[in-house]
Amino acid sequence: MIYIYSIMLLVIAFFIYWYIRFKKILPLQQRIENQLDASRRLKTFVSSVLSSNLFDMNNYINLLNMIFVKLNSTFPETSAYIFENDAKNWSYIRGINNLKENLIFSKINEALNNFKEEIKLEKNTELVPKKNKNAIFISVGISDRRIVSVIISNNSITDELMNCAEFILMVKNFLSNIYKGTEQIKNENKKLKNEIDAVVREFENQGSRLIKKSREAKLVYEGITSFTSNIDNPIKYLMELVYKYLNPLFVVYFSYDDKVNSLTPYSFFPESIKSVKPVDINDHNSVIVKSFTNKNILYIYDDKETDDILKENDIKTAIISPIYTATSRFGVLLIAIQEGKNIISDDIKLVEMISEELAIMVNLFELYNKLSSDTVNLANLNRIKDDFLATVNHEIKTPLTTIKGFVSVMLNGEAGNLNDQQMMFLKMVDDATDRLINIVTNLLDISKLNSISDFELESCDITELIDNSISSLKSKAYAKKIKIKFDRNTENSFIMGDRHWLVQAITNLIDNAIKYSKEETEINIRLYDRGSFTVFEVSDNGIGIDEEDKKHIFEKFYRSRETMLDVEGNGLGLSITKTIIEKHNGKIWFESEKGKGSKFYFALLKAK
Repeated sequence: MIYIYSIMLLVIAFFIYWYIRFKKILPLQQRIENQLDASRRLKTFVSSVLSSNLFDMNNYINLLNMIFVKLNSTFPETSAYIFENDAKNWSYIRGINNLKENLIFSKINEALNNFKEEIKLEKNTELVPKKNKNAIFISVGISDRRIVSVIISNNSITDELMNCAEFILMVKNFLSNIYKGTEQIKNENKKLKNEIDAVVREFENQGSRLIKKSREAKLVYEGITSFTSNIDNPIKYLMELVYKYLNPLFVVYFSYDDKVNSLTPYSFFPESIKSVKPVDINDHNSVIVKSFTNKNILYIYDDKETDDILKENDIKTAIISPIYTATSRFGVLLIAIQEGKNIISDDIKLVEMISEELAIMVNLFELYNKLSSDTVNLANLNRIKDDFLATVNHEIKTPLTTIKGFVSVMLNGEAGNLNDQQMMFLKMVDDATDRLINIVTNLLDISKLNSISDFELESCDITELIDNSISSLKSKAYAKKIKIKFDRNTENSFIMGDRHWLVQAITNLIDNAIKYSKEETEINIRLYDRGSFTVFEVSDNGIGIDEEDKKHIFEKFYRSRETMLDVEGNGLGLSITKTIIEKHNGKIWFESEKGKGSKFYFALLKAK
């Protein structure tokens, strides 16, 4: 009996085991595999998009088409279509019909007109004949353009595609902000150029007028033409010239202050006059206000109805001239004449000329201050752009770091045992995450470099920096069986530089040589003297650089079409390296022949 019971217990245990395996364990394994496959396909799509040139805004439709081509290559069981609204109707622009399903265009217009959100999922859509398909609508328009993409897919991959759609929407918003910032900078540059052109034209026009002035105004004319932005108070400088030429008792320039609605003494010469008070613009009995309001030169001779400033200084003769242009009024010039001195018509004409030139000077001075202010504003806009880029990159880097952390935990076996296929998939996710983090890090470095005006330089041994870079890349070179040789041929290897940034520049150049070299080849690094400069050279036997690509090689995000799919990269390394070397007051250049390899050089000044 005991034997029979044992057999029965074994049979029961056997059935329990297989029941648990089929009902619990196998479905759990399948869900894990599905999730890993979804993560892999999502990372593949994100990596392929971010490794492309997303900043080519000249043809935005082509850029969108490229994104959806990459989506369809990652998810072949989908179709994608792009539509644009011209304020009347929706027009079909581009599309990839992998599912071989014909859209029902009679229902497209209604569906697109009803789509008001940024993203929308429509299950069992009626846009295709078969009823077991889903449609995802994504708003991908920038600026004033209304563009919508429609993705048709099987029901089984809807969650994966919604994640991709969220990423596409994030890329669209990022590009939209970049586009707005670029347009704003372009408009500001155009506005600044117009203002500078106006100033130049004003200088040219007034210069031709000054040449025709009478000889009596030679001293004043020379004073005006000697005006530079280094003079703190150009109006006072001109008034001193007037005082020396006409020899009046005093000269006062009243500037119109629209905030307090008065004519305020801005400058006077000499400074020994008794009273210089503001004049209320509503005081219509004031001869100063009359001259300013009517734009007329007034000649005061033994007039009892004069202003306080003339009474208190016992002045009976004066010339009062308004300072204005065709479009603006700036103030009034008061010239107090000594008693007994005769005023002739030439003196009046000279005052008229002085007033005109003073108006020009005031106008130019205000324009100069405005241009200075605009320059500061443009610098602030550039800083805002850098801050924005750094913020966006940070928002991307944080989730990537989290992904990498959890993947590393799984790869280390801390979350349980994994089979070979799972390990392979997670390794692919880990590698893709590393590439994305590298892209984000490079973008942050660009932002940092743009915000740094001067490096904190110190004396450092460049051979030590090169050795550090070679050590960090040994495993990468070993994987391709590449030998790295370093030839030191310098008497003094000390330079003035920033260690952190120089190591990055050297590492970028050696890393590029490894990436573009064939297996089992050799990379040669040389360090030698050229006068007061130390020259760094790295040469490889790689594929070389095409003539068409040479002129773009240091541009941000630029990559050769031939190597874009075969060699990993983001097109930022050489741009960052060039910026680092130039901020060290150095020079960088290269030599390359197609099929025979490349040589990259930079030269830096030796430390004294």
